Amino acid sequence: MKTVNVLTMILLCITILPGCWKSQSEWMQEIQNIMSQEKQGLLEAKDARGNSVTLEWYFFDVLSPAYESVMKSISNTVVDAFTTVELQRVKMHPESLKDQFEFLADLFENGIENVNWKIAAERMQTKIKNIIEIDYSSIFDSNNICILVIAYDKNTRQQLGVVQFLINPSLDYGDVNVPVLGIIPEAQGRGLGKLLLSSIFKIVPTVKGIILSTRVTNEKAINAYKAWGFIDYPEWTNPEKGWVGFEYRTNLSDILQKRAEQIVF
Repeated sequence: MKTVNVLTMILLCITILPGCWKSQSEWMQEIQNIMSQEKQGLLEAKDARGNSVTLEWYFFDVLSPAYESVMKSISNTVVDAFTTVELQRVKMHPESLKDQFEFLADLFENGIENVNWKIAAERMQTKIKNIIEIDYSSIFDSNNICILVIAYDKNTRQQLGVVQFLINPSLDYGDVNVPVLGIIPEAQGRGLGKLLLSSIFKIVPTVKGIILSTRVTNEKAINAYKAWGFIDYPEWTNPEKGWVGFEYRTNLSDILQKRAEQIVF
């Protein structure tokens, strides 16, 4: 019986999960090889409403000056995308003020019904901007590679959204993390989140999995991820901190791959 189980696992890896025998170091080497050939490029696509969108993508060593510069260039887009989501967390769970949003605590001293939400939004925007423009050498080492994709309106060149894919030696072969995925409020509902996530399959076709998280209070994002083929990822779920994790597996869904087929170079 044990022999049968072992043979079954071998066949599973060969036929369904061809990347499972490859190591983490091989994945990093593969990404570095791609990066050495082309470090940036342009993609074109239509959003869900038929509007033309340009996707600018970049490979970065997260400790490079170029990475720090481009992160500053997208900080306003990230701020616009995340301010409402983070304030929603505070409104629905004011107990989170104690360990996550101390910088807002004084605004709640007279009760949530008396909070000046304009000031709260301004403070939240400053906080998010500071996080995006942080000195990344304090949290990352040289083994981290970032693939950054920025969505622009093709005609006006307005930034519409951004996704950051992170790859490091701790990940299994074919996996990428998504620390940042954000769409500005006025561009939401146009399928840009799905478009940005699917772009990784155009840039690195050998990707096998995408791991990300969102706020437990962000029902719109949670429903979208599930509709796009994501499943629960307990390792990135932390209810106490207000996070729920999801993963996308190419052997379980092809929704994002099919969307990527509609993106052109």
